[in-house]
Amino acid sequence: MRRSHFVNLLVVILLTALVMLTLTPLFLMFHTSIRPVGTLTKGISRVQLAHKDEAITVLKIRFHQDIRKFASFTFLAKGSLGGEQFRITLSDIRGGSCRVDSEKYLKAGLTKEWQEISIPISDFNTAEFARGLPEKIAEIITIEITNGSGAMYIEGLALDLKKFTLANYIDVFTSGNFRRYFFNSALIAALITIGNIFFCTIVGYAFARKDFAFKQSLFLLILASLIIPPQAFIVPIFVLMKSIGWLNTYWALIIPSLVQPFGIFLMKQYISRLPASLEDQARVDGAKERQIIFRIIFPLSTPALAIVAINTFMGAWNTFLFPFILTNTAEMRTLPVGLALFNTLQGADWVHLMAASSITAMPVILVFLAFQKHIIAGLTTGLVKR
Repeated sequence: MRRSHFVNLLVVILLTALVMLTLTPLFLMFHTSIRPVGTLTKGISRVQLAHKDEAITVLKIRFHQDIRKFASFTFLAKGSLGGEQFRITLSDIRGGSCRVDSEKYLKAGLTKEWQEISIPISDFNTAEFARGLPEKIAEIITIEITNGSGAMYIEGLALDLKKFTLANYIDVFTSGNFRRYFFNSALIAALITIGNIFFCTIVGYAFARKDFAFKQSLFLLILASLIIPPQAFIVPIFVLMKSIGWLNTYWALIIPSLVQPFGIFLMKQYISRLPASLEDQARVDGAKERQIIFRIIFPLSTPALAIVAINTFMGAWNTFLFPFILTNTAEMRTLPVGLALFNTLQGADWVHLMAASSITAMPVILVFLAFQKHIIAGLTTGLVKR
């Protein structure tokens, strides 16, 4: 008994470790995507702007940062005479600005002693700031005396970053052709999935229920094609698409994948296990083949169709080689191709790269969650003796 408990505990530990190893990259991807700046393993909480301990009346700092990602200004300040008031102004590239006056925080102005000041970014009126631009980029930060005859001293001027932000996702969707890539991937994956659900069921039904010439030879040929890597087909498909003028079109990305050998094999095996008496009864009642397929075979094959759908959708959504070879313009690229180019163009911009990766991964996760019950039912069909 103790040995059995030890084995069960070991299995649980191993499964937990495997789950953690599987989910860790996914967690790092999503966590990095909502950071203002940083990498997969390191975040940044503050951006230091200046460290001046000298009397000033006007201080201008070139900044060029997106203020949506910051929470507050933080610095130490004091006045040379006391009672000084000041203003902080953020200016964008088009001449727009937003400002905050110190009267809101220091009713009596600065004192002659150092005091810590924290000004939330949300207090700045950004209605006219960077109007018409997707990002709220502050090009220049200006700090100037507005009241009092003295000067002010500033030390440790910094901007505190937000802990989390969705600005990276907004930036990805509004930059370049990412929305076009998303549309292309969604359209292509949806049509390929629908095509495989329909054609694989029809062909699988023919192999399971009909007798025709060379039936076994054709089915063995389909099985043999499963061991051939898809990359081996890229040259003949490219030559064929070029000869019929389909390069850089949706036809080239959809038609070659509308029916796949694995789907045919799975549907043939599943339909073969369905009781043929249901079809015979339908024929006695006057049903035609079309009605049998759509009213009996399709509803009863839901678990197998779920597996075909998720497998096909994941393959079509994540495929890189075929869209990369068969297209040559930005308008026809899909998300995997666009993501690879995004990484090249943006260099080490981890937060935006992970946001783009998260957007790419999310539809696959949602499709799997939507079909998981049917997938499990399809995988366990036949395991329980009836």
